[in-house]
Amino acid sequence: MTEPSQYIRKAFYQALKDNVTYGGSIVPVYDNFSDEDNGAHQIMLTNQTGSNRDDKCSFAGDHTIVIDIVTTMKGSGNSAIADNISEQITYILQPTRKTTGITIDSPFQLLNLKLESTRYLTEEMPSRFMVRKLLTYSFRIVQN
Repeated sequence: MTEPSQYIRKAFYQALKDNVTYGGSIVPVYDNFSDEDNGAHQIMLTNQTGSNRDDKCSFAGDHTIVIDIVTTMKGSGNSAIADNISEQITYILQPTRKTTGITIDSPFQLLNLKLESTRYLTEEMPSRFMVRKLLTYSFRIVQN
């Protein structure tokens, strides 16, 4: 089986890049971590896990990826901006009757995508307030 990690990250990155906005501006997406100050809000593709589920018929694995939504506000703040960005991400990634959801490059198929959990982290700094919302998605990858 071909190692799917880079294909998974590429699929999530391409699905979200230039497609999530807040306040009329595109929210930048980073593969892993950004220590740059690129505006008040950003999306980072962080922790990724995988476990082998091969059987007699196919190469497969169960995987997770964490999407870290980072929002920063001057003074005080709340989770409303993170929730707005999170809603857009869910709409882009999850298939509906009108959309296909996230797709992945051959030789893989991404199946059974679901939002496994969400959690908030907050940090108060002298001149600003940061809210992070962590979205953990689980899915199965099958190699064609």
